[in-house]
Amino acid sequence: GEIYVRWDEFSRKRMEDLFAQEGIILQISPIHEWIYYTYYIFIQKLVSKNSTVVERMKKRVEMQVLRHFERKIKQLFARAGLCDARMVNVAHVVETAEAYLSPTLTGEAILTIGSTLAEIGEYYDGVVAVGPFACMPSRIAESILKKAIEDKKTKLGKSLPFISIELDGNPFTPSIEARLDAFIAQVKQLKRGSEAVASALSRR
Repeated sequence: GEIYVRWDEFSRKRMEDLFAQEGIILQISPIHEWIYYTYYIFIQKLVSKNSTVVERMKKRVEMQVLRHFERKIKQLFARAGLCDARMVNVAHVVETAEAYLSPTLTGEAILTIGSTLAEIGEYYDGVVAVGPFACMPSRIAESILKKAIEDKKTKLGKSLPFISIELDGNPFTPSIEARLDAFIAQVKQLKRGSEAVASALSRR
C-alpha cells in the first residue's frame, strides 16, 4: 500500500509480529518497487512530459544500475533461503492494473491494485492493503480490488483472502482486530486445503 507503510514499522503497528505469532510470514511490499515506479512514470512520460530523450536515457541507466544491485543482493540471500529471488517488475504491475485503472492516474493506487492482482493466488495466499486514514489512493484501490479479486476468484476457482484497512496511528480498533483474525483464519484454511490436495496427489 502507501509508501509510508512500506517504510515505517510504526505505521504498520508491527502487524508482521501479529502474523508471525500465527505462523504466517508477512511480506512487506518493497520500498524499491516505489523507486522503480518513479523511474517508470518518468521514462513513459506520464510525468515531466517535457523531459528530453537524454534525460529519459539517464533514468534508464540509473534504473538498470539499481536492478543490478537488487539482483546481486537477492541472489545472495536466496542462496541462504532468506529471500525470494524474483525481481520487481513495475511494468508488469502497471499492465496488470491497466484493465481497472488508467496508468495516467499516477500514484500508489495503481501499484496497490497491480501488485495485489499479480501476486495473490500466485505467490501469496492473501493480501492486506494498508493505508493512512481517509487516504484517497487507498480508497480507490480498495473499491477497485473488491471487484477485481472477485473476477480472479472466479478465474482461479479458489479463495483469495484480501482485506483493506486504514490506520491513523492509534492501536487497532476491535473492528480491525476482528477483520485481521478472520483474514488469518481464511489464510490458514486455504493453506490446509492446499496441503491436503498436495498430499492426496503425492499418494497417487
